[in-house]
Amino acid sequence: MVFGAVLAGLADLSFDPVGYLFIFGNNIFTALNGVIMKRTLTSSNISKMAVLYYNSLFGAVFMTTLLFCRPRELQAIKNFPSLKDPTFLIVFFLAAGTGSILNYATFLCTHHNSALTTTVVGCLKNLAGAIFGASLYLWRVV
Repeated sequence: MVFGAVLAGLADLSFDPVGYLFIFGNNIFTALNGVIMKRTLTSSNISKMAVLYYNSLFGAVFMTTLLFCRPRELQAIKNFPSLKDPTFLIVFFLAAGTGSILNYATFLCTHHNSALTTTVVGCLKNLAGAIFGASLYLWRVV
């Protein structure tokens, strides 16, 4: 898979090394997250919900720190035009809630299966979503 990704990236006309570095880091940290989560669940006395809580807490602290290190991003959030729109806020919080449910489902999948199984199922989910989305788009074009 890595060889295929490198081969596909070689023909990328808008090659951005920083973008590829971020994607590579994302892949490494996602794999580490699954392995560490599975190891923590099987070898420690910490409850499942505590592991999920700490995982979310550490991620929130890291992202908040990153946000304050980039003042332009914080200013862009303050100036976002839809920030006071009730429809946007409802959809935003529904999306955040759905993300929490997805995080919990991924956590349960890793708890009952291996980290590799969770990764493969996640890729299949993304593939099914892409096919479904493409079929909706093609239906509209035809």
